[in-house]
Amino acid sequence: MSAREALLQDLYVVDDFVSFEAWLQASSLAFAGFLGEGDQRRYLEEDARFTSRIHSVIRRCYPSAFADDNIQLISEVWPNHTRYILLTFAAGSQVFYEQIHFSLQGEFDKWRVVFVFHEQLGGELLGGLALWKGQALISRQLLSEIFLKGLDLRVANAPADLPAQPGSATSCDLPQ
Repeated sequence: MSAREALLQDLYVVDDFVSFEAWLQASSLAFAGFLGEGDQRRYLEEDARFTSRIHSVIRRCYPSAFADDNIQLISEVWPNHTRYILLTFAAGSQVFYEQIHFSLQGEFDKWRVVFVFHEQLGGELLGGLALWKGQALISRQLLSEIFLKGLDLRVANAPADLPAQPGSATSCDLPQ
């Protein structure tokens, strides 16, 4: 992959968060994961690896105190190859987005990540963004906010090694 190769080929925009949730629910069968007991075991092992990868990205991007206040990885497991992340708009940086999106390749190319953005965790809902291999679904209001913030959903850098110091301004562009 080149340094500026497009990871996102299709961007789907829905009118509101209700439509966003309806699409996610309707599409869950397309992401369903297992049929038998052996499949379930393999799925749970893969889910644990993917969850660990997301935690690793969070730790590399943000200081733990910032992450604790601004990001919540939902721990429930559903057999639909989906991980949900609740986060504040402040935690939505270009590098974090790119690192998560890049994680949806290789072993995890059949997974999706659903970001649910809030003004503050537990506060006002801003909208949703779902990423899966080469595609994204976003609520219209969130799309406007993301573009105003300057995030580029269309192109992602190949992940560079992040600085050893979590949360430095060069790692995930924390607000000052």
